[in-house]
Amino acid sequence: MRTIGVRDLVVGAGTVLAPGASAVHWGRSALASDSLDMVVGAASVPTVGAGGGAVATLAPVPFVAVGWWALRRATRPAAG
Repeated sequence: MRTIGVRDLVVGAGTVLAPGASAVHWGRSALASDSLDMVVGAASVPTVGAGGGAVATLAPVPFVAVGWWALRRATRPAAG
C-alpha cells in the first residue's frame, strides 16, 4: 500500500509541475495507473477474498473518475 501512495505522489507532482500539453501526458499516465489498480484489485479476489478484493477494486474508483473528468476538461476544444 505504501508504494502505491509514493507512485501517486510522484505522478501527481509531475502532472502539477508539467508545462502545458505535458500535463495531459502525466494525467493520462495517472489515469492508466489508477485504472490498472482497479484491474489488479479485481484479479486479487481469489487470493484475498471477496471483501478484500472489493476494497482493492473500489479504492481507486474516485481517482479514476476525477482523472477521467480532468482529462476531458483539459483536452476539450476551447469555446468561442
